[in-house]
Amino acid sequence: MSGCESAPRCEVAKTMQFPRTLTKRQWIAAIFIAAAAVRLLLAYLIYPHHVYRGEAESIGMSLALHGEFAGCYAVPTGPTAHCGPFYTGLIAIVYYLLGTGFAAEMTRIGLLILVNSVICAAQPVMAAAVGLPLWCGIGSGLASALIPMHRTGEMFHAWDEPYAALGLMLALTLLARWTALCKQSIRVAAAYGVLWGVLLHIAPGMLLVFAGLSAYSILTQRRNGWTESRRWLVVWAVAGLVITPWTLRNRIQLGGWIFMRSNFGIELQMANNDRSGPATDDNRKAGLYRQTHPSINVQEAERVRSMGEIAYNRERLARATTWIKTHSLRFAELTVARVLIFWLGWWGNPESAWIFALTTALAAVGGWLMWRDGHRHTLAMFGIVWLCYPLTFYLVQHLPRYRMSIWWTVVLAAAYGAGRLAGKPAEAESRDSAASRPLVLSGRQKMAQQSRPSPPSHSGR
Repeated sequence: MSGCESAPRCEVAKTMQFPRTLTKRQWIAAIFIAAAAVRLLLAYLIYPHHVYRGEAESIGMSLALHGEFAGCYAVPTGPTAHCGPFYTGLIAIVYYLLGTGFAAEMTRIGLLILVNSVICAAQPVMAAAVGLPLWCGIGSGLASALIPMHRTGEMFHAWDEPYAALGLMLALTLLARWTALCKQSIRVAAAYGVLWGVLLHIAPGMLLVFAGLSAYSILTQRRNGWTESRRWLVVWAVAGLVITPWTLRNRIQLGGWIFMRSNFGIELQMANNDRSGPATDDNRKAGLYRQTHPSINVQEAERVRSMGEIAYNRERLARATTWIKTHSLRFAELTVARVLIFWLGWWGNPESAWIFALTTALAAVGGWLMWRDGHRHTLAMFGIVWLCYPLTFYLVQHLPRYRMSIWWTVVLAAAYGAGRLAGKPAEAESRDSAASRPLVLSGRQKMAQQSRPSPPSHSGR
């Protein structure tokens, strides 16, 4: 006897079948679990067994122990703006609650693992938000989860970068959903300005992305250009208001006007002098950190204390610009090398360089296919991020963590390129939405399917 022996037994058998595919939420959960597991395993295997003490962590300890935004140099120098307030404030809370020892260090690493896992898991959502197929978001999420961009950068040495990635995700999601800001109310534009103000606290380098997205949105709204411009003026005004307290704090305590952070002079001069190389490891080997960075060198830290932090950075900036003018060929060589390292990796560390190079190559293919397939608004947003965000980092020594804030955009484009080369459909919304639902239907869905007319038979063909 073929088929089910009775209708009730057949129905029970159908409801007990496992779905052959995962829902979108299940994919998100699976990607998050995979990302967290891989990073926890790597942290367990390669943890350096010492408490990390970068400038941001030193400021966080000073905040937690003494209530002062200071303490990032080799000797006490007073208030500082060497780092921004977001990550330092966050880590200060950890140090205040748990102390400055092993427990706090494990919490700091755990936060980085958590946030990076969320970034991986959010990529299917991001793909849908910017109009890319679900398979693209799932592929990029899995790739990011299983192959971290850098084995130590994501888990041990990152500062603001993963939090900036989440902020950029939200900013691009809203812009993609709105299509044009002129269609939104002034209140919505003001809320968007708050988001950008917070993002500038996290990553001041996002200012160039902010400007690029604003210009793109205004230029592409020819019919409503004036209204679009006014909405963006609201966004900029509110973002300016959000960063005003920190700006005034720096003016009062440091004695000068700066944008968010004060350390650009130090970083530019360290990266552009007679002994500089394009990567941080080059400059460490050359002794530049030990001899010229005030967080390590006592004499330089004493100069910060005597001159003042802003004056000291301006002096270093002047030395850097003078060297650049008199060594333009060498500066060009270093800049080109830093551009190549940012996108193709530093082959002094081939373990992560091949990840950078392969992902960038696939992202280039993905960008071309996105243009050809009509995902041009998404490509324009990603292109502005790729063009504007790295400009500052082309001028200073390379660190792998600098790419973390925009890495998810590169992986999404790479996943789209790889998927399209493998024959995946360019527009897969309907197919993806159907594939993302479990095969077990509810009673209402079954009744709706049964009420639909059957398609005509073509058995004679």
